[in-house]
Amino acid sequence: MDFEALKDAITDILSHHQMAVSKVGAKHVFAVLKKGQSTGYNEMNPAFAMERIEFMARPEADRPAQTHKLDLVDFMLGMVMTKDVTPLILLNSFFNIISFQPPDVTLDEAGLLELLQRVNKEYFDVNNEVMDRLKDGVFDCEDAKVVSKESMHLINVGAQLKYFSDKRISETSGYAATMENR
Repeated sequence: MDFEALKDAITDILSHHQMAVSKVGAKHVFAVLKKGQSTGYNEMNPAFAMERIEFMARPEADRPAQTHKLDLVDFMLGMVMTKDVTPLILLNSFFNIISFQPPDVTLDEAGLLELLQRVNKEYFDVNNEVMDRLKDGVFDCEDAKVVSKESMHLINVGAQLKYFSDKRISETSGYAATMENR
């Protein structure tokens, strides 16, 4: 198991979760979760998670004195309350899963043409970014981060186009788009 990658991912996930909770008001979030503020912050503290990972990674390591850990229910409730699913997206990225929220698309035909132009623009942005990044013959981590971000823009506008089409099919034919048709 790659414990260093696990540490990096957990640090990113917990840091984003902690920022989102702080942004909307940690006192309120922890009150809903029925937790003291220090307990809530400790459970989101990447340092405590690192102690647990060190313990798992090295058999000779001492058992961590602190055993605070964020459970799944609190993790999910925190995202619901903050309306920030970045920690989930980061968790999915760790497992090489692409995720994004379904778009809220209400378009007419003119909007559809504009959306199609955005799909084309994003496609060419990704294409140009890859070409620029390969000019030196190297595609490093920083290059990958930029291309990944641009690719997500393309996926998002493509999903909007798909969502609009599925919605139109459903509205006009009574056909409800099913998972097999997505």
